[in-house]
Parts: sequence; C-alpha cells; structure tokens
Amino acid sequence: MGKAPRQMQSKLFREQQYCRLVERNAGKRQRRNVGKMLGDPSRPSSIGERMNSQLQPSIVTAVESDWLLSLPSNRRVLFLAALGHALTIAARDTYVPQTEEVLRPQQLRRINEVQHRVLACQYEILTGKASESFQRSIAQLIFEQPEREFHDLVRWAWQHAKNREASAIWLLGCVPRGSTRPESNRR
Repeated sequence: MGKAPRQMQSKLFREQQYCRLVERNAGKRQRRNVGKMLGDPSRPSSIGERMNSQLQPSIVTAVESDWLLSLPSNRRVLFLAALGHALTIAARDTYVPQTEEVLRPQQLRRINEVQHRVLACQYEILTGKASESFQRSIAQLIFEQPEREFHDLVRWAWQHAKNREASAIWLLGCVPRGSTRPESNRR
C-alpha cells in the first residue's frame, strides 16, 4: 500500500486529533454531551462542526473497518469485548443521574441495538462463522450515525475500545516483534 494523498493524510490527522480530544475530555464530563466539548454546537463554526463537515464518513468507516479486519481474530474479539463494555458506559448517558429513570429511551434502545450487533459479531468470530461484510458493518454502525449526539457517544466508545485493546495487548505480552515492554510489565 502506498502513501495516502496529502489531503487524505491531513483529514485523517484531524480525525485522530478529534478522537483524542473527545477521549481526553469524555472522562472529565462523564461522556455527557460529548458534542458540546468541542465548542458551542449551535454555531456551525465550532471545531467539531468544521471537522465533521470536512471528513467523509465513508473514508473514516473504510479506514476503521480495514483496521478491524487487519487484526488477528483474538485481537478482534478483545476489541469487540472492549467495545461492548464501552457501549454500556455510553448508555449511562441516557439515565437520569442517581435515579432509576431513563431520560432518553430511544437513544438507550439504539445503543442496545449496536451492542447486540457487536456481541453477535464477537460470537461469530469465536465460532469461525463471521463474514467480512458483517465485521465491516460494525464500523458502519459506529461511524455513519446521522444524529450528532448519538454519533459522538458511539464514536467515543469505539476510540475507548481501541485504547483498551492496545493496552491489554501490551499487558498480556502480545506485543509485535521489535517492540519492547518495560521490565516492570514482564512476567
């Protein structure tokens, strides 16, 4: 594979910056109203709006689905487990704090549907029956959501899961050849 054109590299760089910003701020704000972290969502000139209008969802979806399929099956299963867990955290955004009430039941149901597909994909990988198209559809579910707030929640879950998968691989000793681990982490 050759290098991506400069314009695509720039867009991918901005997308990575966006994901890092959302990840960094999501913990501080309990992943509540993630879209507002990037500026006033009612202003089309906010950073988040400019970045979303510049990035083509299909490009991001293709990059992320290619990344998912490039993982060995054991790492795909680990990532999907982390994604399922992150979706439960994202679902908490639908609750009324410190009550049994659900503030946004439609959003909770949508997160549940995404989680259902994620866990079904994980099961199919474990049983050796997962098709490439089904695995790619997981990235589509995350990156091609039209509603901004929901899009930001599930996108946060994807990035959080990627970070957890990478950390787990490092800790478990499944580090690619040529990488080194600190002595304190070796078993």
